[in-house]
Amino acid sequence: MSSIKTLNEADEFYLKKDYLNAYPIYLVYAQEGNFYAIRILWKMILYGYGVEKNIDIAYIWCKKASDMNDAEAQYFYANYCFEKKSYQEGKIYLDKAYNQNYLEAIRYMASNYFFGDFGYVKDVEKALNLYSEACIKGDSSACKDLYFINKNLVGSISSANYIREKIGFLKYLKNVTSK
Repeated sequence: MSSIKTLNEADEFYLKKDYLNAYPIYLVYAQEGNFYAIRILWKMILYGYGVEKNIDIAYIWCKKASDMNDAEAQYFYANYCFEKKSYQEGKIYLDKAYNQNYLEAIRYMASNYFFGDFGYVKDVEKALNLYSEACIKGDSSACKDLYFINKNLVGSISSANYIREKIGFLKYLKNVTSK
């Protein structure tokens, strides 16, 4: 029997929460460029599963997953860049996640436009369009944000009318109550 462990064995360890045995297997495969292993490894390091928690090293691996077109990693890496005040790089990666229809990225971009955060120019109309887009795609938090933003801008009745016209009230209601 070979002493080299497989990713299936790493997964078995991981599912049993035996992170100390899972981590070194994922690390070997990640160092070889295995996308699946990289996706898991950066989260293990970020949360300290089987290894000491290290945000900076986690995001080195997260960037590798981002550059391999992983929308979730792109979203997380964008957040990391924003925290480090690397706004341009963060915007690039958030755009990549957005272009893959990653819901959290759409809602986060909407928030950035609404508040003018992280180098985004404040643009309420663009923010409302992005919140609408996320809501239509099933993001219940975006639906709620959309309603309350509109309510504060134009009042309850106008907000309900906006939602009815923009995305359809029944779809909105389904998305808000489904989660």
